[in-house]
Amino acid sequence: MVVIGCTGTAAAPSTLVLAFPCVVDHDGEPVTAGSTTVLTKAAVRLVAPLLQPPGASFERTFAWGTQEPSTVIVVKPLVVEGEADASVETGVLRRAARLHRARPTSKSTSWSSGWRERG
Repeated sequence: MVVIGCTGTAAAPSTLVLAFPCVVDHDGEPVTAGSTTVLTKAAVRLVAPLLQPPGASFERTFAWGTQEPSTVIVVKPLVVEGEADASVETGVLRRAARLHRARPTSKSTSWSSGWRERG
């Protein structure tokens, strides 16, 4: 999976917003597939220094949890490993993904801005 954003702040993210590698919209931008579970303090310490926000954000209501939209801070794409239950038919996660580790030396894609809402 590829991190394309976070909720909370980049310095103290509460969840990571994810996209599938190489799944892009008509403009070539990644589309949101879902998010992680709430990050542990240990995960925040490991991931926060790797998040590089270019300054953009968007609102997103996730299928699980609250019905209120969350502000997503856009970050430069970051490859991560985790457990996810993905729907092939719809291209989204059925449940929040569980983060295992970040792979900062892996190349994600050539995405320019690092985000796009699935429309």
